[in-house]
Amino acid sequence: MGQPLQFAPGERRAYSNLGYMILGLVVERASGQGYYDFCEQHILQPRGLMKDVRRLRVRPEEADPRAGTR
Repeated sequence: MGQPLQFAPGERRAYSNLGYMILGLVVERASGQGYYDFCEQHILQPRGLMKDVRRLRVRPEEADPRAGTR
């Protein structure tokens, strides 16, 4: 959050995972489950999609996009 913006608000658009990171935290807090576990149980399994998804084994510190800026 301490980094300057890359361009002025409304000037351009850029993809960001921030919304999905926040969604994951909200789902975890509300459900008491990890985000992936919740999605697997309530979204993927009921639709028969588990054969199409692989769970990656990544440590949280390796998945944190801010890790390289510390």
